[in-house]
Amino acid sequence: MHEDERKTKKQLLYELRLRRLENLRLREQRKDASGDAACRRQLTFLENTALIDETIRRSTDLSEMMTRLMDVVRAIFDCDQAWLLHPCDPDAPFWRVPYRSTGADFPIPFGPDDDIPVTPDLAENCRLALLTDEPVPLGHGNEVKDVPSEARDVHAKAALLITVHPKSGQPWMMGLHHCAREHCWTAEEKRSFQDISGRMADALSATLFYRSLELNQERLKHLSSQLFQAQEDERRRVAAEIHDDLSHLGLAVSMGIENALFLLGDGGAPRAENEQKEARRSLQSAASLAKTMVERMRHLQTSLYPPTLEDFGAIAALTGFLANFRNIYSDLHIDWH
Repeated sequence: MHEDERKTKKQLLYELRLRRLENLRLREQRKDASGDAACRRQLTFLENTALIDETIRRSTDLSEMMTRLMDVVRAIFDCDQAWLLHPCDPDAPFWRVPYRSTGADFPIPFGPDDDIPVTPDLAENCRLALLTDEPVPLGHGNEVKDVPSEARDVHAKAALLITVHPKSGQPWMMGLHHCAREHCWTAEEKRSFQDISGRMADALSATLFYRSLELNQERLKHLSSQLFQAQEDERRRVAAEIHDDLSHLGLAVSMGIENALFLLGDGGAPRAENEQKEARRSLQSAASLAKTMVERMRHLQTSLYPPTLEDFGAIAALTGFLANFRNIYSDLHIDWH
């Protein structure tokens, strides 16, 4: 098989992007004046895409991948803070910023798992981001609004926000902060930020999918543990019932038969009329106990797996169970839904 046929579609697309990137670099070096500005824009876009794709391709841990992607986004826009907030919902009881990248001089003063209290300005930012698919620029010199006071608490002087829509769950909000200086966002930066948000949505979708898968696996382990415990409890109950009920009945039957055999003697003929009567009573008692033991065994079998369940289904089995329950506990009132 040819080597290219063994490559995945993702690998081939990645190599194609790299080749196109190299061709654009050559055109840039030749100073092709006819399409110089468009060439530089496409070159920048492909370089940024290649950086993000490379980060995704090389990451094995999904949470680490999201943090590295934030580092790449911050480097692409040369800003001081890049972050992902969840959920992008103005009516949410709180927000969190689980993924972030910050410079050493401008850390975010709360942790990834800390709840950010709801404030009117942050709620308004969520509304603004949800109203459009395009980036929302904030700060002095930008047309939307100034940076809210909560953002200034983390040193932000200019912000760029956009809604990120993963394939499951609520939308997120991705943001950039310039902290060291004022910044007026250019059209090129907004276009590039919008392009990158689509790739971030794909990365988030994969992360959320695998996180949900891990949670489901943990739930399955917990349910399996509960099922095993229920089986163990049922085994103990059956063992205790056999020991406390059937074993004693069986022992009584055995003793009654042995007593009758003793009274009958070795030759099978009774030694006296009173011994014959005693042997008959002993056998009758053993027969009665054996009948009781059979009834208890049937009751135990029915409690473990009612024949009605297999023949007529769960509703009929439960109805019969409740009828028996009412007969035993007549003073209890039972509602059947």
